[in-house]
Amino acid sequence: MPPALQPSIPSDPPVPLRLALGKFDPGRLDPLPAGFSCLEFDAVEWSRKDAHARKRFREQARRRSLRVIPRVSLRWIREPEALQDLTDALTEELGAQIEFLLLAGGQKRCGDGLRARLGPLRLEPQAEKALRVFFEWGEEDSPLTVRELIDCAAVSGWVLDPHWHRRFFTKVKAPVHFRLHGWHPERWMRRYGETLGREILQGIGRFPSPVLILAHSGREIEGADFARWSSA
Repeated sequence: MPPALQPSIPSDPPVPLRLALGKFDPGRLDPLPAGFSCLEFDAVEWSRKDAHARKRFREQARRRSLRVIPRVSLRWIREPEALQDLTDALTEELGAQIEFLLLAGGQKRCGDGLRARLGPLRLEPQAEKALRVFFEWGEEDSPLTVRELIDCAAVSGWVLDPHWHRRFFTKVKAPVHFRLHGWHPERWMRRYGETLGREILQGIGRFPSPVLILAHSGREIEGADFARWSSA
């Protein structure tokens, strides 16, 4: 087993779970539901907004002490240079407010061939104050399909679905964060409910400083529940 896939057991006391509101609209100004400390949004859509709207969003997040997670679906990135330009703009405008940059392949099995698509991305994940970049597994991804990214300097860690990918928890190395998509073999999951929600949180608890992005359709309603279950 490659070193980068060895199980990671945190030695320090666990840090409380942080919840991120997924699929957030940066143009939204109304009150946010309780329980969230981070906002995940589509970085390409953010870049298309005018400067005033981006500034308003930036100030809104800063006033509320909210961290942000820009997500980039690479299916819309035709050239590596476009990803670099987007990353530079995010870093310049949002800077220290960014928790991490989330890259998603935009396919069910998106680990294959992704390293070449990243191109010469100028990032130094180990440097102080550098932008951390996490790669989001697709629905059919596994440690095998993301293997070519293990030594990629641009990738700081992984984002897994804690319900769908939990069979791989003992095979991935931290840092790891999580995103609940609503995936289900037969239907779209609107709510996870207390029994499954607590089971999901128990699995996440083995990782240090986890962020859980709620991206399923019932995310706003269920956010307060996940916050309560994680603190119980």
